[in-house]
Amino acid sequence: MKGRELPEDLKDAVCCLKCRKVGVDSVRKKLPGVPKNYDRCQICKSYAYRYGDIWTSPFLFVFATVLVSWSMQASYGDFEYPVRTNLVWTLIMCGVYLNNVSKKKKVRRLIEDHMRKNILDGEQS
Repeated sequence: MKGRELPEDLKDAVCCLKCRKVGVDSVRKKLPGVPKNYDRCQICKSYAYRYGDIWTSPFLFVFATVLVSWSMQASYGDFEYPVRTNLVWTLIMCGVYLNNVSKKKKVRRLIEDHMRKNILDGEQS
């Protein structure tokens, strides 16, 4: 299953890692001041994920880190630039990237297990 591409309908399915279910009923919520919505599982009230919505592009994270670092340096002008701030921002971005990669792997594994169970159930009946 590792080499296979996931079906499009399962990429958009809402998955709950706590319940270990694919296609759970969810409630779409919006945070004030943030344009992106997020899903909450109706069974356990934890976050629900969509495989297609998890960003794991290293280019995006590197670009954001370089852009923020450059703009911070430019904003300081002639004053001494704090290198620690750059280091902290880089560590935060690395942490976000690794967290997203981990979540995407877990959601993919959950979807693959769901597909395996459906294939085995279909063959037995």
